[in-house]
Amino acid sequence: VAERPMPELRDRLPGFADLLLRHDMECLVFARGVTRGEVSALASALSAAPSDERARERERLQALLPHVLLRYVTLREQAAEDDAEHADNLVPTVQELLTSVVAVLNRNGRIDEKAVLAVARKVFDGCVARSAPLQLRSYDAENDAPGHATNAAIMTCAMLLETGATDDVCIDGTAAALLHDVGCALLPEEIRDLPEPMLDERGRKMYRFHPILGARALLLAGAPGTWVETALQHHRGVDLGGYPTLDTDRPPHEISRIVAMANFVERKRTSLAGVFEEPERAIARSQELLGKYFDGRCMALFLRALGIFPPGKTVELSSGECAVVTRVYAGEPLRPRVRLLFGPDAGKRIDLRELDTLERRY
Repeated sequence: VAERPMPELRDRLPGFADLLLRHDMECLVFARGVTRGEVSALASALSAAPSDERARERERLQALLPHVLLRYVTLREQAAEDDAEHADNLVPTVQELLTSVVAVLNRNGRIDEKAVLAVARKVFDGCVARSAPLQLRSYDAENDAPGHATNAAIMTCAMLLETGATDDVCIDGTAAALLHDVGCALLPEEIRDLPEPMLDERGRKMYRFHPILGARALLLAGAPGTWVETALQHHRGVDLGGYPTLDTDRPPHEISRIVAMANFVERKRTSLAGVFEEPERAIARSQELLGKYFDGRCMALFLRALGIFPPGKTVELSSGECAVVTRVYAGEPLRPRVRLLFGPDAGKRIDLRELDTLERRY
């Protein structure tokens, strides 16, 4: 199984997800191919009843699975940097929010601003330490919107914090990012929530109405102007050559431009049928669009706030060791702080900015 969140998992391996939950496992991370013995050890552990000595059992099982990182639901009382490994815990909250907002829009009701801002506040609190936890995603055919909205909101919030904006502005912009693609849920059912690359020519023409549908619905529901404008203009581009075409030459609001940057990079990072852009390539693709889709300020904000390898990204060091990025630094997009995942130094944090003067290397 090579993708995450593995939309076909329940069909291909009946009961497997239930077994994971019974043992308080929320995720398995495969660093490389696993051996037959490791598969057998995992299967035996999952088929057995949960042990009373949970901590000891976890250590024993992890020792048997050197190529698999086990992440547990209960191990969350950690420092802010460790949140980089737990982006998933925001997704259910965002999913609940989007479901309620779409239901309100469909019945022409009034949007609950406080509920949206409360979720945006959670994202903001998780980003204040500059350890914005981005989820590594595969396209989820059943419900892709929450994962996309969560990552886009995290990127947006991190970039707004980098501008020095007030807390209220950051939270308002994060809320706009959470709802920027709400128009996709209002499209005809046959193309609803499908990513643009999966659509035929007719479907793409219909898809390009989602900014108008989302902005109109938010406006009628009494949403703040920032949210409406972001929904309307996040595909328009700084040269106004995107969509929709409007009878104005006024460029998109700064928050709309920041959300557009977050939306673009998030889509490129998401695995679609096994195809996705590596972080450095996704940034290179966005740089190719400078002056058209993006401006230099947004690009600089992204690199300062999130670097080339954002927090939550699993990376391989030049030493061959696997690590997860926990923090990025302004001005050092290629040298974040990481935490080793395996081996005798598992759990050790390494700051890749530190220079070994004797060996003349970082």
